[in-house]
Amino acid sequence: MKRITVGAAMTPEYNGWRSKRINDNIPRPREECVRSIEENLRVVLSELEIIKEDFRKRIGKEDRAARRGKDASRARCSYPQVGS
Repeated sequence: MKRITVGAAMTPEYNGWRSKRINDNIPRPREECVRSIEENLRVVLSELEIIKEDFRKRIGKEDRAARRGKDASRARCSYPQVGS
């Protein structure tokens, strides 16, 4: 009489090979590219400070240009006074 086994027909060697193969396909960061969280935060904060400073400079230039434009337009557009 033949018996059929029901269930996992995988040997322990096959299980080990299969789990190793699955784990080998998971991408891991390379050692030389890994930074600590503190280093990463320092870099991000310094980049943020640079962006803020550039933004302040640009806004300052635009503000000065707008003021100059208003002053120049006031000088050019002198309306005659009524009653003179």
